[in-house]
Amino acid sequence: MDTTFVADPTRLVIVALLGLALLLFLIIKLKLHSLISILIAAAFIGFGSGMPIDTVLKAFSTGISNTLGSIALIVGLGSMFGGLLAATGAAEVLANTLIGKFGEKRAVFAIGITSLLVGIPVFYDAAFIILLPLVFQVAKQTGRSVLAFTIPMIAGIGLSQMIAPTPGPILISGQLGANLGIMTLIAVIVVIPSWVVSGYFLGKIVGNKMFVPVPETFLSSEKDSNVKEVSFGTVLFIIIAPILLILLNTGSAMIQSESDAIVAIKAICKFIGQPFAALTIANILAIYFLGIRRGFKAEQIEKMMTKALNPVAVIILVTAGGGVLRYMLEYSGTGTLIGDFVSGLNMPMIVVAFVIAVALRISVGSAIVSMTMTAGILAAMPQTAALSPTYLALVGLVIANGASSFSIVNDSGFWMFKEYLNLDIKSTFKSWTVFTGVSALVTFFILLIISFFVS
Repeated sequence: MDTTFVADPTRLVIVALLGLALLLFLIIKLKLHSLISILIAAAFIGFGSGMPIDTVLKAFSTGISNTLGSIALIVGLGSMFGGLLAATGAAEVLANTLIGKFGEKRAVFAIGITSLLVGIPVFYDAAFIILLPLVFQVAKQTGRSVLAFTIPMIAGIGLSQMIAPTPGPILISGQLGANLGIMTLIAVIVVIPSWVVSGYFLGKIVGNKMFVPVPETFLSSEKDSNVKEVSFGTVLFIIIAPILLILLNTGSAMIQSESDAIVAIKAICKFIGQPFAALTIANILAIYFLGIRRGFKAEQIEKMMTKALNPVAVIILVTAGGGVLRYMLEYSGTGTLIGDFVSGLNMPMIVVAFVIAVALRISVGSAIVSMTMTAGILAAMPQTAALSPTYLALVGLVIANGASSFSIVNDSGFWMFKEYLNLDIKSTFKSWTVFTGVSALVTFFILLIISFFVS
């Protein structure tokens, strides 16, 4: 079907702005679900631009099928993997071991490393809840403010959301066509200096200025004595396995030799390095080493993995809605129009990506929605297709970073942080919101510096 459509530029701009305003109104004011809101806004943009009904329907079908085809399986596999780590106690073993190795005086570094590792396979909310008892325990033993340890923890979890196989970078790479391996490699390099600034130093400053005691409701969880312990090395190996497989795919592609043996090895690496294959392998490792080998029954493991799939439907469907919005902007010609406008400003795409992501994050609240909307807008721009693989990977990481910034009252994470730490609104703004803003700016600055050396 020919999706070529030409409309008056002024009309496109007005309709696009009204469509986005409608989206924000539906989500923020009417509290309508993000999926329904995105679909209504997409239809408004399509019909408001004067697009033929067949083209509007094409944008819907293409947006849903292309987006679901690239992320549905991956998000599901990643969710089950994280669920196994949490439900089997593997994440707790990782945390306790690192605290024991570093000691209480250097507990902040142990918490940072733990949160970075746990945050990769586990959803943000789940990782926060898993590690919070550890933070409370350390704060209780040291007598320091809970914030001195909570800030480094959420910094690690938040920064790890840029590393595959977390959903964010996978969703973004699929929409932008960015190389996931390059995104992962850059993210691994960036998270360390960013954590030192936004996690360690900021945590120290906030912790010294704001004393927050351990909530009285804190209770230690009981362990199942019938379950065998799992070693730290085993947990670490299982967590980094999918990351290594994804990086192996990218690394093998750089080998120039065309000998039969090398070609065969590259083909194998290409397959096992695909996100769905890497996560399938990681799940198999987790099922055996964390489950079967430790005495868990097959029925227990199946229930753990099924329970972990509960939040997946929302993520997948909202992302599919973002795909519809992307193709509606592309088919209407709005993406090209925005691209031409950006070109006239001579603004680097990495800056454009950050500004759009932050604006949507503050307006909408949801990180996932902000990511998919930003990626959809950028994917519709002609300039995006001309970017080099490395620069495109940087743009993808900037989207993931910006979409997680400046969390305020329209973000569920704001309220979760407030309630778990028993804070008032003002203290939550001074700690949580300030942290999410500083962390995003620090990370963006690092990525911006890297972009200067990338063509």
